[in-house]
Amino acid sequence: MRKLFVAGIILLILAINTPADVQKASGKNLDGIRAEFTDGYGIRIMILNRENYSIYNVSLDTICIFGFFVFKVLEGIRFIQEITPYSYGYLVVPIFGFGWITVTAKISYIDQGTKVEKELHAEMFLVGTVTAVLNRWYI
Repeated sequence: MRKLFVAGIILLILAINTPADVQKASGKNLDGIRAEFTDGYGIRIMILNRENYSIYNVSLDTICIFGFFVFKVLEGIRFIQEITPYSYGYLVVPIFGFGWITVTAKISYIDQGTKVEKELHAEMFLVGTVTAVLNRWYI
């Protein structure tokens, strides 16, 4: 039990001290709008706008969570009206539990009058309300 407690504390410290992965480029994401899961409180999706114009109506359309968790709060932050140029916003779903989880999220936003939809996937480790992203991929 003591080893599990120490491992949880170490994971929590690493999750808190890990910087957001803002500058990393992805070969599959060629536009200036980047969406990815990040470590921290609950299930967090960062939307980074690197374009010269704002994007509107950013929403978390669906989220599916597989794995062991005690409960999740259905609300959280599921909609952002506007993300201005060269800024970012977070969509957040609070969750509580312990163990490995797999998350699939579908988000959408309006980019210069066109609705864009993206699907994101991640494997995470959950300790209480803090998540650490182990692996992420996009479709």
